[in-house]
Amino acid sequence: KRLSEMMDGEIGLESKLGKGSTFWFTVKIKKGKVPPYELDKTVNKEQTSIGKQLSILLAEDNLVNQQVAIFVLKQLGHKIEVAENGKLALEKFKNNKYDVILMDVQMPEMDGLEATSCIRKIEKENNKKYEKKNKKEYNKNNKKEENNLEKKNEKK
Repeated sequence: KRLSEMMDGEIGLESKLGKGSTFWFTVKIKKGKVPPYELDKTVNKEQTSIGKQLSILLAEDNLVNQQVAIFVLKQLGHKIEVAENGKLALEKFKNNKYDVILMDVQMPEMDGLEATSCIRKIEKENNKKYEKKNKKEYNKNNKKEENNLEKKNEKK
């Protein structure tokens, strides 16, 4: 109400029992100035490209936001998958490999913060398994090298 009054306007409502309500407002605004940049400038792929196609998971429940993000990212040559909520994003993450995840914060079923926390736990666990596997492989290779050196020394 204060905002519309500050802009020399009014605000009100009309309600009819069993039919619904209509909310309205008016404001007086001046015609805007021309922006100091071109609005219809197209995306220059050379300026924005990182040189490879990224696999991107877009976790977004708002359809308009999805469409805008998909349009821009596809223009840049990237592959996009969409999850409408954090729960679906988590499932897609478990079953696919992504270069980038764009996560909305407020979504139904599971919000972006909880989904990100779950994803980080999975990444941390996978990283531990990977490090453990590499350590075993490293130790195995070192044993082979030690054995080979011992055999060479015995031959001398």
